[in-house]
Amino acid sequence: MSKPNPAVDAVAKKVEQTMRRLNVWTTPAPPLKPFRQPFAMDAMPFVHWIQLVLVPRLREVARGDGPMPPSSNLAGHAVREFDGDDLMDPLIDVLREVDGLSQPFLAPAPAGRVPSMFALKLAARLGIIVAIVLSISASQWVSRSFSAYFPPHVSAVFFGSIEPDAGHSVLRVALMAERGRENALRPTEAHVLLDRSGMPTPGVLIKLPDPLSFDPTAPPEAAAIRDWLVSAGVDANSPQALPAAAQVLDIVGVAVSARTRQDLETLRPRLPPGTYEPQIVDIDGHTPGWLDMTAGLVVAVAVCIPFLWYAIRVRRRRS
Repeated sequence: MSKPNPAVDAVAKKVEQTMRRLNVWTTPAPPLKPFRQPFAMDAMPFVHWIQLVLVPRLREVARGDGPMPPSSNLAGHAVREFDGDDLMDPLIDVLREVDGLSQPFLAPAPAGRVPSMFALKLAARLGIIVAIVLSISASQWVSRSFSAYFPPHVSAVFFGSIEPDAGHSVLRVALMAERGRENALRPTEAHVLLDRSGMPTPGVLIKLPDPLSFDPTAPPEAAAIRDWLVSAGVDANSPQALPAAAQVLDIVGVAVSARTRQDLETLRPRLPPGTYEPQIVDIDGHTPGWLDMTAGLVVAVAVCIPFLWYAIRVRRRRS
């Protein structure tokens, strides 16, 4: 007969108290059903096995009526059994104490105390916050450090004077150009935008067609622009479609002749009759969005890897 074990008695009481606090201790006790598999997985819920088998067994050991088993994996089974149920974490921690009573009979325990589920989740949340903050900082640093390697641009928007049909307003032509030394311009791309005529209906979203983009130094033929207008919803029988397309080419031809930023402001007399003075916007040099996002993503992954490695190790030690 073994000696009484106060430590086991204290843990048995703690198991019962924890289960009562979590409302999983059944009163009156449920019937004990015959079982063959470990933890009575084939006969009853795990919490019933704890109440009907584990706690009485711990009380026997506490009285000295028997020894503790040479090994125990209650916490590991509980983690799998209660996976996703955070409310059961206190019970898992108590079952880990039961496993600890068998540690003298097992191989030496790994150094250090196994963190609780609360500490593990707190570390994970902190890791996510740190990763987000550092990824944003990395994107901003890349933007500040490398923007000098990307030249500034000038955007000039021209409005035509010919409506392609009765249902659409005049065409808009947007010219993008790199601005170099002494405000010298190098045209890079042009876009033609088609808008519906009239005021939009409140509460009704209208999807506008994608703009027609091309190299301003090698523009398409007027017929090709007309075909795009027809595909975008312009009446194919409209007599104004082809003149509106030809006017786009006239505007682009005048726009690409501007050699400096100042030339864009003096193009009005050379534009086709009825067109408006262009709206000019200076765009400072900045890094492409994909570069900023890539830098932020790389930093976020680099920060998350240590936290993920730590979580995997703790998970293995808990199981």
